[in-house]
Amino acid sequence: IRGVILMLHEYTVDPDSLASFNELWQALEQFGVSHGRLLVECPKSWWKKVKQNLNDVERRLPPMAYKQMEERFSRLKEQRKLIRRRNLQFDGNLPFPQALAAEHQSRPFRAVIQLDPSEGSAVPVLSKYDLHDGNILWKVPRSLAVPKTAKHLCEAVAPLLKISSDFLLIDPYFASRPEAYRSIPAMLRTAMGDDRPLSRIEIHTGTKGTESFIRDKFRAVQAPHLPTGLQIRIFQWEQREGGERLHDRYLLTDRGGVSSSYGWDCGDDGVTTEISLLDDATFIRQKGHYQEPGGPFHLVRKFTIQT
Repeated sequence: IRGVILMLHEYTVDPDSLASFNELWQALEQFGVSHGRLLVECPKSWWKKVKQNLNDVERRLPPMAYKQMEERFSRLKEQRKLIRRRNLQFDGNLPFPQALAAEHQSRPFRAVIQLDPSEGSAVPVLSKYDLHDGNILWKVPRSLAVPKTAKHLCEAVAPLLKISSDFLLIDPYFASRPEAYRSIPAMLRTAMGDDRPLSRIEIHTGTKGTESFIRDKFRAVQAPHLPTGLQIRIFQWEQREGGERLHDRYLLTDRGGVSSSYGWDCGDDGVTTEISLLDDATFIRQKGHYQEPGGPFHLVRKFTIQT
């Protein structure tokens, strides 16, 4: 998964390292969108291999320690921190990480994590001693200044869009000038690349724009650049009396989310916005804000635009 600007970096872990090093389990908890690190299943039987290794060590671990290992294993799987690559090139006849040399050549990994790193590997390898922010391959940025063009906004969030099935754009100012949001078609096309279906496409905005105004502008500006048959749900919210202000701008998915300090509309040359990864707590809280009913905002109207 690539873009001119990368906020999410892909790693993989030698499955034989997981059963034999507790420190590596702790490192795995630092994967996920909120951390800027994605874990690729290599090989495709990664989960099965790890589970087999866990079972192999059961006899030599105290019951409580083994239970903790299994709990971490289950938590990692439930949190959907792992991603799969289509047409993964993995040579099972070669040792890890040499088995990934061809895959790394075509779609580079940030690094491979291994218990006993091999010398002379074509793939960058991290040991347990390298998993700290002092290592350039482990440290990843949490925010980036991005030019406010459709191209750059889309490229900045493309790695997130390509692994997600939900698309929730939060921008209070979309309703007042939908024509400025030329980034939306680019982001949706990226999210639906390789025939990936989206289960939710929603735009959450304010009330400074009528339904007919938003429909007309969207059909004129965004719809011509989108495939036919998309169902895009529009939600218009307002602040409750004495309640939280409708101000922040986000892109929320089923995997995680990012904020955009200056919105998702396209601006003049030289204008930038700060795009930042959301921590898990903020992501969960913000996604809950836009579920009806019971959130901090009052839903004024909702409608669907079909392309």
